[in-house]
Amino acid sequence: MHSNAMLAQLPDPSAYASIGWLIVSLGALALVLNQGFGFVRSLRGEPPAEQLKLIAESLKERVDDLEKQREADLKNASDRRQLIYAEFRTQRMDFLKEIKDVYVRIDKDRNSVNEALRELPGELIATLRNTGVIKG
Repeated sequence: MHSNAMLAQLPDPSAYASIGWLIVSLGALALVLNQGFGFVRSLRGEPPAEQLKLIAESLKERVDDLEKQREADLKNASDRRQLIYAEFRTQRMDFLKEIKDVYVRIDKDRNSVNEALRELPGELIATLRNTGVIKG
């Protein structure tokens, strides 16, 4: 019965006075929520500043170590690439030398074949005269 009496004292919801009550109610709700969240935060506890500083230093050291490792890996990769390029240059030079040697042998064989072909007609005629096919 007491709550019915309180509700009877509240202004009509369509009246301007009810807006004030609505604002007061929302403010009270915000205050209660703020206090509740503050209580939960205090129960959880936040790490002390010193602990946060140690964590930050540890992370900085880890990042520095990772950066040094990355630089070392890049240098190793660069060194390996240089070795591979040097090996490719050496192989290329060896292949070019082999190709040059093949061309020299081809030229030499071509010259001997050309010489043999130039001598062939004379040898054919001599053979044909010796066998009596050609007289004269």
